[in-house]
Amino acid sequence: CQKPKFLGIGGQRCGTAWIYNCLDEHPSLCLPQKELNFFVHDEKYDQGTTWYENHFNSCGSATYAGEMSSLYLYDKRAPQRIYDFDPNLKLIASIRNPSDRTYSAYLNGIASGEIPRTKAFEDALNDFPDLLEKSAYSEGLERFKGIFNENLLILVYEEIVANPEKWFSAIYEFLEVDPNFSPTMARVEVNVGRKPKSTWVDQQFNNAGDLARALNLRKLLRWAKKVGIVSKLRNLNTQADNQSIPTEVYKKLNDYFAKDIENTSQISGKPLTKIWLS
Repeated sequence: CQKPKFLGIGGQRCGTAWIYNCLDEHPSLCLPQKELNFFVHDEKYDQGTTWYENHFNSCGSATYAGEMSSLYLYDKRAPQRIYDFDPNLKLIASIRNPSDRTYSAYLNGIASGEIPRTKAFEDALNDFPDLLEKSAYSEGLERFKGIFNENLLILVYEEIVANPEKWFSAIYEFLEVDPNFSPTMARVEVNVGRKPKSTWVDQQFNNAGDLARALNLRKLLRWAKKVGIVSKLRNLNTQADNQSIPTEVYKKLNDYFAKDIENTSQISGKPLTKIWLS
């Protein structure tokens, strides 16, 4: 059976769904299911690699199979487990201004019902520590960088948004597929200030995509994305979220993350202080 040759490792709320869609659109790539999280959930990992590889059976032999699971970046066991599975896997990480990621996760938590709608942002930071913890990237990146080195591509969400054609070409080149392919989803407006009107409907979109891949209807799914059907349907279920972080709180968050941003800059080789804090 087909084995994955690349993994997206997170982070959460860092454009991973958008990146997933643009990778899945490439004719030489096959991503049968989102968020398998095989290497972090023991109940899945204990079922063994054959169980895991069976998820890629719908991928033809000529395609480059992979998956994206946004929890991998945060799990201390994941890097070694992934290396034991295949030391030659290529990994893609996406990171984003940590203050923006924190607020995006808060809004997503409210939309999903995990965080009460009456819970103010600052109160949620105390009651839901994951909001801050998953916005600190340096420890997770260091774990993966130490094992996979040049096989780890670190992307900055803000850079991709500013020039999607350049960066998706770079991702394709990293994965050794045609870098000149232009995904239609790359041109879809990326607006992290939008949220689903119904999380149930949004989940059904995801389920329908997974079912289409499982039934080997990838060509139909790609056509639907190419002509804009997928994005139009999703837009019907989204609404603008005009809330924003109060300036004073935003500054506190930037100060809180300053050291981790500095460490992440050293690991990634990116001038993140300039990109995120200037």
